[in-house]
Amino acid sequence: MGAFILYILKSGFCLILFYLFYRLAMKQTTLFRFNRLTILIGFSICSLLPLVQLNIQQELPIQTSLKTIETFLVTNNESESTIIQTAPEDQIENSYYHQKHISWKHVLFGIYLLGFFATFLHFMLSTVQMIGLIRQSEKIKYNNYTLAINNQITTSFNWGRFIVLSQKDYLDHSHEIILHESMHLRYNHTLDLFITQFFIILHWFNPACWLLKRELQEVHEYEADNGVVNTGIDATRYQLLLVKKAVGTRLYSIANGFNHSKLKNRITMILKEKTKKHARLRVLLAVPLLTCVLYLFAQPQMMEIVATSNQEKPVGKNSETDLFEYEKLVHGRVLNDTERNYETAFIFVNKNDKLMFNNDFVTIENLPNNIRLFVENEHKKAITGNKKVKAVVITFIYDRGSSYKCIEKIKSIVSELSGEFKETLIKTEADANDPDKLYPVLLFTSFPKNYGATTPSKTTDDKVLTGVKITINDVENNYTRVLENFTFDSLTSELKKAVSNPGATPTIHINAAPETKMGVITDIKQAIRGAYIYSITYCPL
Repeated sequence: MGAFILYILKSGFCLILFYLFYRLAMKQTTLFRFNRLTILIGFSICSLLPLVQLNIQQELPIQTSLKTIETFLVTNNESESTIIQTAPEDQIENSYYHQKHISWKHVLFGIYLLGFFATFLHFMLSTVQMIGLIRQSEKIKYNNYTLAINNQITTSFNWGRFIVLSQKDYLDHSHEIILHESMHLRYNHTLDLFITQFFIILHWFNPACWLLKRELQEVHEYEADNGVVNTGIDATRYQLLLVKKAVGTRLYSIANGFNHSKLKNRITMILKEKTKKHARLRVLLAVPLLTCVLYLFAQPQMMEIVATSNQEKPVGKNSETDLFEYEKLVHGRVLNDTERNYETAFIFVNKNDKLMFNNDFVTIENLPNNIRLFVENEHKKAITGNKKVKAVVITFIYDRGSSYKCIEKIKSIVSELSGEFKETLIKTEADANDPDKLYPVLLFTSFPKNYGATTPSKTTDDKVLTGVKITINDVENNYTRVLENFTFDSLTSELKKAVSNPGATPTIHINAAPETKMGVITDIKQAIRGAYIYSITYCPL
């Protein structure tokens, strides 16, 4: 739910930027067909951009803010209710059951769905009304189209293969009006409106989407007018007809009408000197804008070093970053979610540090054997099937109330097992010359979540945090500050001081007591991220 809301917001933002670009760069040109394609392709690109995954090493302040919003939307103390449904409550207390409640995300998503279905219903009713009107009309075959004569309407329009006219228009100005409407049908403008209506339903709340639809309908009218004038009809007579017919009500959202669009703009476009073809190159101005949006949506990677002692020796690869590195090494790029087909295991840890591995209860002492058996079985399957050994991804999910000691112990276990299996594969695999490609175990961790009913969803700003020591160090500015028994308010204040110096590049060292809750560690890291500090090391006290 949160991921979908985030996607809609991102694509809506892209639509706003695209509308502004079109207004400034393309609107005043007479490249009508090109402008049609520009708008339709723009709709598609704006819908696809948020799905593009781009990773960068260092983030800008605005990316930090967006990352915070994204994290809040996607990981805000909510999980799927089907994580573990077989766990008896008396065996693992309140650990993975989703406590159903109505959150702001449910309300926001409910409002979106109401607008979505209301817009869809309006579209369907409009279509049904139009079909009913055509059925009631007198039909006359006209070349490849069908004229529908009806006295209930005041303005002509077209839809599909039908040209709908009033009896008066048919008797008084049938040639010019039919010619105009047939141009709409020749250029397949109805198809454009159906495509646009899809995006309107999806982005019903976004003014830019409605404005782009209006721009497209105006381009339709310009293109049809241009087609009429190019047949040799008297331009002055045609303009007088436009003035005379500049009345009536537009009835249907997916039909093009003769008097649609602003009269002054249509006459101006008829008289306007044709834009040179090289003006199409203006669309290339969207490339820098596209690049900026991609960079804005890129996923920054925070540098974190996990240490087991004050010497800060890394325990090994154990984050989603290493999954990306592995994919770049083996496939040459980061894969998208649909391309990933790794064998996956799950480790769950509740607030009492009780463990489950693939829905089986285990102790931390037995966890290595369980992981070892799982990886060996998958390895055997790969060999039996004559397939290349793939990485095994262990998804690590834990409660905010779980302890730092337990979580780091599990990470250390996985890291050690990874090295063990790599050594085994180096001895047995044919392509052992490139051992990094044989790295079979990767730990994919997520933000800790509030699975327990009594686990706090966020550390309060005024709570004194014990068991955590934070050292802020900026070598360039000779600045060092040590925080112990601090509150989040005081931490935020000190972080602001650390980044206020010109050219400040502080690093943060977090020492945490073994019993420190992971929710506290996560909240501290988020506060550091909010201060635009990118380098963090942490280890036990």
